[in-house]
Amino acid sequence: MAHKFQTPSIVYAGREAHEQLKDLDILEDRKHALFIIDSSKVDQDIEACCKKDVQALGIKISEFREVGNRVNTDQLDACIKVFNEAGADVVIAMGGIGAVQTGKLVGLWATNGGAIKNYKGANTSKHPPLPVIAVGMSAGSGAAIANCACFVDSKTRDNCCVHDKNLIPAAAFLDPGLTAWQSPKETACDGVLSLAYAVESVTSDLATPVTDACALAAIGMTVRWLPVAYSNGHDLNAREQIMYGQQLVSMAKCNCHSSIICKIAGQIETHTYIPFGDAVAAVLPWLLGAYEEVVPGKVNSIRQVVGSDGIPPLDKSGPISTVELFRRFLEQVDLSTRLSFLGMEEAAIPVVTKAVLDNELPEHTPITVDDQMISDLLRKAF
Repeated sequence: MAHKFQTPSIVYAGREAHEQLKDLDILEDRKHALFIIDSSKVDQDIEACCKKDVQALGIKISEFREVGNRVNTDQLDACIKVFNEAGADVVIAMGGIGAVQTGKLVGLWATNGGAIKNYKGANTSKHPPLPVIAVGMSAGSGAAIANCACFVDSKTRDNCCVHDKNLIPAAAFLDPGLTAWQSPKETACDGVLSLAYAVESVTSDLATPVTDACALAAIGMTVRWLPVAYSNGHDLNAREQIMYGQQLVSMAKCNCHSSIICKIAGQIETHTYIPFGDAVAAVLPWLLGAYEEVVPGKVNSIRQVVGSDGIPPLDKSGPISTVELFRRFLEQVDLSTRLSFLGMEEAAIPVVTKAVLDNELPEHTPITVDDQMISDLLRKAF
């Protein structure tokens, strides 16, 4: 069986990667760029540098700054209005997951039209997008490389996910220096999100030796370097290693299409207001335990990469279970593995369960995803 492997046409990764923006062939003959910027996650000097480089090419600039981590249809509609008024022919998204996802969705809408909510699901677009350049300033979701984006319907509060080959940016920039703004908590959540996507890529029924190589390497790099970056946010070497790990896991996730942890954490955030990264951390150990029951060989390959070196033991009575191993790793970066500690009430479990099952995206997971499975998983994480 043949497998397709997709990534952006161009990925610049490493220190000072953003300085290569001016050399992109994509920008040749472009007249007007819409910068989509999350002000809370963009270094002002870097933003000014990127704008100066684009303007030096004779390209006019407009900007949209009303974005945060969580994208909703009201924000998307407002951004589309700015895009139309500018007559932009290229999108440059700078910031964290919210800015990049907004940029990708606007780029898709620009050539396909209609209502944004109609893109919900898998491969719903008919035409390639307007060129989108993603300058990622976090090291977790891999949005700058991935073929997916999520948003909340402002009217119904539904968490909507889009998986589409046309969501892959034309070019991506992954620069560890851009993440220096992050607090330790944000660093931890981004790293664990990357770890979760890598785990799901390995266990996906679309996994190949190529995606496994990417995902397992990403797991090893994240486990090795995340505690370092968490303790010292100015350690550029640690941040660079995590950023490369993000690139690897994004390449795997983009081609494995495994999305169950994203669906669960997204609905937890929507219905309980627990931040997405915290929800991922709470669910991940228990999801891995569920995978261990059906694909023990794949989970064992993950466990071997993680190892137990550096994981604080509680006692010396015997080997640590896979669930406990991951729980203790998460404790190293001060992330809770209990939804109840994060403020979730037990009454929310059936609400979140229904919302997850109402999402039509394929999971490509070895687990049977039904009411019982989701409910049991949430109760274990509760």
